[in-house]
Amino acid sequence: MNCEPCALRQAGNTTAADRIEAIRFQRLALAVVSGASLDAAGGIANEFGGCFDCVARAAASFLGSYVSAFTALAGGAESAAAAIEQGLMRDLDAQ
Repeated sequence: MNCEPCALRQAGNTTAADRIEAIRFQRLALAVVSGASLDAAGGIANEFGGCFDCVARAAASFLGSYVSAFTALAGGAESAAAAIEQGLMRDLDAQ
């Protein structure tokens, strides 16, 4: 297996896998919020090596942050839900 975190998980060493992924996620988040070039963020993202499981775990990790930030910026859960629903309907209609 080419993916180190997944190989570690398969071997039962989830603590080490979680540590590697946490470092990877933090480096990627830092690159984005600090305004690093797309090349820098892309280089970190390349460490996922196309592993679907690693990409899915990263997306799930960032999804919670996105939802929290969106809810705060929208002024609450009801406003956020309405805005997301409106955007989703617009995007689905555009297909």
